[in-house]
Amino acid sequence: MLSFREIINRQHFNHKNEILPINLIHQWPLALIFLLFFFPSAAKALEPQQIAQQAQQTTVKITGSGLEQSGILITEDKNTYWIMTCTPKDKSVLNKAKIIAPDGQPYESLSAQIIHLNQFPISLIPVQINRSYETANMGDSNSIKLGERVYIAGFMPASDNRRNPQFIFTEGIISSLAEQPPKSGFTHTNPIYPGMEGTPIFSQQGTLIGISCQNSTLANRQKKDLQLNWGIPITPLTELAQQKGLSFGFSALGSPPPSPNP
Repeated sequence: MLSFREIINRQHFNHKNEILPINLIHQWPLALIFLLFFFPSAAKALEPQQIAQQAQQTTVKITGSGLEQSGILITEDKNTYWIMTCTPKDKSVLNKAKIIAPDGQPYESLSAQIIHLNQFPISLIPVQINRSYETANMGDSNSIKLGERVYIAGFMPASDNRRNPQFIFTEGIISSLAEQPPKSGFTHTNPIYPGMEGTPIFSQQGTLIGISCQNSTLANRQKKDLQLNWGIPITPLTELAQQKGLSFGFSALGSPPPSPNP
């Protein structure tokens, strides 16, 4: 098969000066889509500034009843937005949680519809919103590798020195993988500050690959003697969320929706 450059340079003619078959010309867009869809690592890495901008558009602050943590907008259906975050030790506090959207607008959680993914310390919080917000591009945590560069984003709460919550964006690497990856989890070296429990973890392509949860039993057991930050991979979380009825718009840089169980 001729390269894309050769096709362009030869103006769709072969060495015999014959017009190339139309299906040969059209193979390249399909090939590119295939590569992006099934081999996301081949996609070009974004600049950290680009990832930070995307993170600012999808990361939320969660507060109320002594609760101070972060979360991310993962999907939307008929003006109901869903936020993914870590489950607090007292999960009932989420019933009175207030969600601070990326533009600073506050919203009350729909407490009766909160979903707890009991296999992981992860909760899904619905809020009713009559305006448009960006949602995260779902990544493929099955393909994460040791030493891969990752980014996290979250909010530090207001204090005597800060009148408003402060958005924090940090860079690190994946420092270890669980003994049974990818579903068990991984550790990362990104600094974590107060208020950043539940912060999203982004790949170099800007896709969501995990949620950072320090309060989970698994995290505490794994890092008993080590100062490491624990990440819960996104792929099993989206699979569980889909079983609960949520749907996701996977990008070409993310993972395709899993096949439904027979």
